[in-house]
Amino acid sequence: MELDDVVLYQDDSGNSAMMSERVSGLASSIYREFERLIEKYDEDVVKELMPLVVAVLENLDSVFAVNQEHEVELELLKEDNEQLVTQYEREKALRKHAEERYITLEDSQEGEKKDLQCRLVLLESHTRQLELKTKNYADQISRLEERETELKKEYNALHQRHTEVSLHVYLNQGITGQSEVQPGGNRGVQLDLGQFLHPSGTACILSPHEDRHCCAPGGTWDPLHQCGV
Repeated sequence: MELDDVVLYQDDSGNSAMMSERVSGLASSIYREFERLIEKYDEDVVKELMPLVVAVLENLDSVFAVNQEHEVELELLKEDNEQLVTQYEREKALRKHAEERYITLEDSQEGEKKDLQCRLVLLESHTRQLELKTKNYADQISRLEERETELKKEYNALHQRHTEVSLHVYLNQGITGQSEVQPGGNRGVQLDLGQFLHPSGTACILSPHEDRHCCAPGGTWDPLHQCGV
């Protein structure tokens, strides 16, 4: 029996298919051993064994083909897994970076919040101090205004009293002077609306706001005439 190096077999559908290289090499080794046995003994020695060996080789080749397909699928799955792992690591790193950034921002906001709260407390305290000072200033101004009003009243009263006393003294001096200048004449002094007759014949009046008297020549008082001492 002579066998080719490449073994052909029929699958279940009846189509001829080529064995894989590894199974084909194994089949060639078995067939050479069968040839040696046939040459030494007879074909009958391997006649019953040959179909079994062929079936085993066919099954082995089929299993080997399936195994190769599984290996290809496994390689594809490994590549997919590596891509998924890479994507997972990238997303994990991005998430970690986002969490760190969030923590940093949260700490920063917390610090700013505490700083703003401290500033708010200081501003509220400063505002209360300013309000208290404003109230004290308002009370002080009110007391000063009341004191000013009282002083004005006292000043007006004193000034009125001073005016009355000065007018009284001046009238007495005027009457005395008229009596000395005109011993036999009219000694009376005409008083009308605060006017009095000066011995020189000039109408005079004592200013109610100043310690001065206003006089106008001709014996009459002119309210528009500038006052003199």
